[in-house]
Amino acid sequence: MNIQLQYGTAVAAVPASALAVMDRATKTDLRVLLTLCAGPDLTTGNSMGECVAGIAARVGCTPAQVETSLSFWRGAGVLNVLTENHTASEKTAETSVAASPDVPVKATAPAPPPVQETDKPSAPESPRKPRAADALPHYTSAELADLLEVRREAADCLKECQNIWGKMFNVHEHNVILGLTDYLGLEWDYVLTLLAFCADEQDKRGIKRSLRYVETRAFAFYDEGVTDLPSLQEKLRRVQQMEEAEGQLRRMFGMGERALTPTEKKKFSTWLYDYKFGPDIITRAFEVTVDAKGSPNLKYMDAVLANWNRDGLRTIEAIEAAEERFQASKKGKKPEGGDEGSFNTDDFFAAAVRRSLGEDFDPESGS
Repeated sequence: MNIQLQYGTAVAAVPASALAVMDRATKTDLRVLLTLCAGPDLTTGNSMGECVAGIAARVGCTPAQVETSLSFWRGAGVLNVLTENHTASEKTAETSVAASPDVPVKATAPAPPPVQETDKPSAPESPRKPRAADALPHYTSAELADLLEVRREAADCLKECQNIWGKMFNVHEHNVILGLTDYLGLEWDYVLTLLAFCADEQDKRGIKRSLRYVETRAFAFYDEGVTDLPSLQEKLRRVQQMEEAEGQLRRMFGMGERALTPTEKKKFSTWLYDYKFGPDIITRAFEVTVDAKGSPNLKYMDAVLANWNRDGLRTIEAIEAAEERFQASKKGKKPEGGDEGSFNTDDFFAAAVRRSLGEDFDPESGS
């Protein structure tokens, strides 16, 4: 079978990236995209409001539906939306509503592929970070009503969001949630999971629930590359683990409720995530530190844990076995000023600390 497309005198080139999200696109979304691809004149020299109105008239829908579709395609990475805040030079480089880079919007005939310079390979394009200030969608109450009438999944999920949050959302709060899905392109399961986590976290801290907190968390996770449900679940597991361990470490070091210093945060994170030590190992290292120093000492404890990590000592049993081997290696060797075979258990840990901090480290002074 041979299927031939009849291009006629013009071509509407659809970005290939749109194919990956076709199953999520509504009929209106598809009509808006095809209209943009076939009619770039709609986005040339007009304000955003004029562009939206022109597209709505050509597609036969409301401006609110057009804005919803633009947000959907923008979140999917199919197009960029430039606002009046951009400079004139930026506007000459891109149209107000532009399809993905390097894809022609309209041509009188299929354009030949560009000639690539073999001696100058193009560098891979770095992912764009979100710009909430000028790009997040905003809908009025009337536009939200139209939007939720068309997008039934969004309407159902927003109801579930309100159930989780324990209140009816106002227009601003609806916009915050829709910004996470329409602009960041997050799935609804992701948003619902994050919302439940943030609600529980704020409740435990005794602070009033705020969607601003949810939005801040979502953008921070997005910047870290946490953009799907499995990666979010792993991230939240680590956050909860860190919070539990931080409480234990605060009590150990007598830190109270004060904010942790950058050094303390870094050390705690290293012990928990890089070394992957559990509470039992960290508690043992703390006890060793207090026995050696007479009081908590972050630097000394870090050196002990760094040495155990380097030697692959992952359990209390492994640490005790290493201590026994150290004692056995000392038997039969006469230390200075002592009886043959005598051994101070602290020598084992002092030697471990010196391996991490250097031979010049003074275990008595901690420096």
